[in-house]
Amino acid sequence: MPGFERDDYALQSRANRRNIRSILREFAAVRRSTIALFDGLDKKALTRAGVANGKVMSVRAAAYHIAGHELHHLKVIKERYL
Repeated sequence: MPGFERDDYALQSRANRRNIRSILREFAAVRRSTIALFDGLDKKALTRAGVANGKVMSVRAAAYHIAGHELHHLKVIKERYL
């Protein structure tokens, strides 16, 4: 998975034009689906590794990365909308 220019993607999302309820619904849906994805993986799948943005990463490490990134997004929502 190569890196990408996140600011270009964020600009096109038009998130600043959306209301907080819409953003929170999407946030909750993405969180639920991410949890469901990782819940469906067995121990062997979690130990598999691949290259992400030029670095080796296990599936388990990706789960921790996603959890930390969720906290970042929650902070942004609180700062900008609440």
